[in-house]
Amino acid sequence: MSAANATAMPGLAQAIETLTEVLAQENAALERMDMQAVTGLLDAKREASRAMQSSLTAASASDSGQLKVLAQRLQQASSDNKRLLERAIRAQQHVMSILAQAARKSSAGACYGARGSYLKHSAAPSFALRANA
Repeated sequence: MSAANATAMPGLAQAIETLTEVLAQENAALERMDMQAVTGLLDAKREASRAMQSSLTAASASDSGQLKVLAQRLQQASSDNKRLLERAIRAQQHVMSILAQAARKSSAGACYGARGSYLKHSAAPSFALRANA
């Protein structure tokens, strides 16, 4: 391992560990369906991803021992994160469809009157006008 890679590996290892930890925190929040906590981790996730990318460019393929284990942990955390994010998206879509359906039902048949207010539904009979007298 070169001198540059000797210093790059600890930085990369730390960056991978940091990103893995942020993903674990986000996954825990997703498991709880705590979207506020998920949103709160967005900046930390971006920063950890940038740090890992920067460290990755400085590392070489010869740094494979410890990094292989860390990469496997990161891969697992990333896979879990993807699965949990997809679940959260499906749950939010389901909630939105329930709300949209309820809104459609509550406004079904609602009409505005001449004064801009809702007209009450009445059982008024239909009538027709005839223009030829």
